[in-house]
Amino acid sequence: MWQRTQTSACNWYSNFMAHLGGKHAGFEASFVGSTERPLQAFGFVSEEANDMFQWIQWILVRNMPLHEVEDALTRAMSKLRPVTVKAVMKCLEGIAINFGQDLTKELGTLFGLMFDGWSHAGVHYIALFAVYEADGKLRAPLLGLSPLADGTQTADAHVHLFKNILDVYSKSAADVGFLVGDNCNTNLSIARKMEIPLPSFNLAVNKFLTPHETLLSDVNELMVELRKENNFAELQKYTELLPVKRNVTRWSSTFTMVKRYIKIRHEIKKVEAVEEMIPT
Repeated sequence: MWQRTQTSACNWYSNFMAHLGGKHAGFEASFVGSTERPLQAFGFVSEEANDMFQWIQWILVRNMPLHEVEDALTRAMSKLRPVTVKAVMKCLEGIAINFGQDLTKELGTLFGLMFDGWSHAGVHYIALFAVYEADGKLRAPLLGLSPLADGTQTADAHVHLFKNILDVYSKSAADVGFLVGDNCNTNLSIARKMEIPLPSFNLAVNKFLTPHETLLSDVNELMVELRKENNFAELQKYTELLPVKRNVTRWSSTFTMVKRYIKIRHEIKKVEAVEEMIPT
């Protein structure tokens, strides 16, 4: 057996590493492999806690209602120990609190906000993301997803929602360095009311695309025509890729449209009804 000798700290460390390298080849791989094993493999996580984790994972990933954990058939088909809705709710609240506290620290005192809207069943939702760098990597976690107050889509309603969400993380508009959103009048008003810069990426891209607008319009008209039932059915005989048209409020959709056109241009030529619309 190797024994520690009475040497300096530096020599002791060198001797120790030499011993590992000479007598225990591959120790680094063994160490890394052991750190990647789940905690329950070491007996540090109780079976009860592990079962609760799997219930929560199943509910969230499958987007199931919480009361599913108390369903008789579900319990009969699961090997996990039974849990109640109340217990699951308590754990979820704890997870949210812990995650929020960690995120509050990671956000720091300067970050950006990125947002967009989505409507479903007559309700308009706003998703708000933080944008910042941590450990040399870009992070964009979801801060909140909520409908606007009273269903209005005004700039004031957006500002009210943003401030409420920031308050959850003990942040304010003073911590926000920039906003990322569409270059529409509402978003410009939001930026002014919050006194936060809104980068004019859309304006720059539109200026870049203007000289090519005639050609882009021709491609868009072609894509629209290809989406019609008969033409679409004919195109599907030659490719599984779908025709993509651009969205005037999403400048990135123009690039997506052109990229798709280039990829299926050969197949489009086989659709006789749109042959004359293909740009030359």
